[in-house]
Amino acid sequence: MQKINQLLAVALLAVALTSTTYAYEKTLPVGSRAKLTSHAILLAGHGGRIYGWLGAQGNLQPTNGSDFFSVEYNSPAPKKVEILDLMASQPLSYRVIKPETDWLNMSTSCQDAEGHELFYGGSGFYLEATPNGWQVPEQARQFDIVLAYQIPIKIKGAIRARILVRDDDGNARFPDVQLNVDYDNGNDIGTMFMLSQYAGLGSRGQLIVTYREKANGMRETEIVYGLSGDGEVIRTTDGSTTMKPNMPGIVPLTAPKAYILGIPSKNHIGTVPLGELPLAEQSEVILYAETTEGDLATSVSILNTTNFTAEWSNFEMPGGAPIVITLDPGLYHVDYNVPGLRSPANN
Repeated sequence: MQKINQLLAVALLAVALTSTTYAYEKTLPVGSRAKLTSHAILLAGHGGRIYGWLGAQGNLQPTNGSDFFSVEYNSPAPKKVEILDLMASQPLSYRVIKPETDWLNMSTSCQDAEGHELFYGGSGFYLEATPNGWQVPEQARQFDIVLAYQIPIKIKGAIRARILVRDDDGNARFPDVQLNVDYDNGNDIGTMFMLSQYAGLGSRGQLIVTYREKANGMRETEIVYGLSGDGEVIRTTDGSTTMKPNMPGIVPLTAPKAYILGIPSKNHIGTVPLGELPLAEQSEVILYAETTEGDLATSVSILNTTNFTAEWSNFEMPGGAPIVITLDPGLYHVDYNVPGLRSPANN
């Protein structure tokens, strides 16, 4: 009995493993610009780097010091003041030919451990003449550091991502905004580059991430995230249905009277539908067609579709009167020619 229970437990475990749905992130830092900024700060503090450079017209190398710095940033609790202090503590040198007219540019960038930009900023300026010589203006040293255009978010199993943008009435705009995703097949990790301008879009958009389920035959699953609050998964509505289409350009015909009556016509403009005539045995068929305005068919073409290489056969209908022909078994296409009916395409 104990052996049976052990086997049963193994079987139940196997069922549980095979029926488990593929894991996906329950929230992403996209619900607000503040949450995306928080994510970027944390990335910066774990092996990130801070760069700065000071360029001048002429691109002369400074005689003393350097016009560039690069410093690693690691912090158990990354914060704004640490980043700014690191940027401010690094000296930058410059060298110009004409201090009164040469333009200078001071820039900085904060990147993650893989070299993706997280924050950036800078200023452009002319040197200022002072009693102590040419100096960098104080206001040029003070500039804002802003969130980068796109921020990397690592998501296990993610291979594609897009943003569905909606107007004020909730209608989806097309096309979707496609996000770049760098997928590492070996580690099954996708680095999604979230466009910072769409973080916190609220009800005017949703983020759709496509996950590849390696454990389930490489099946793909789309998960929808809100662009508000905590960036949580949005509940979607699923269902199924069947179509009930119609082909008004084809009408069924039956023997012996393969008539098409009441062809819609207005000001003698309309379209003659194709007739579809099945015959189980050799039959005499009466052919006739007229429009709602009384225009008559004066000829008819017939094709035996059972023979793929067959050609159309033409029959005259003098004065629009019905004609009788004998046809072998098969499925026929019937095309009536109504000279008094003009095509809408020609009007």
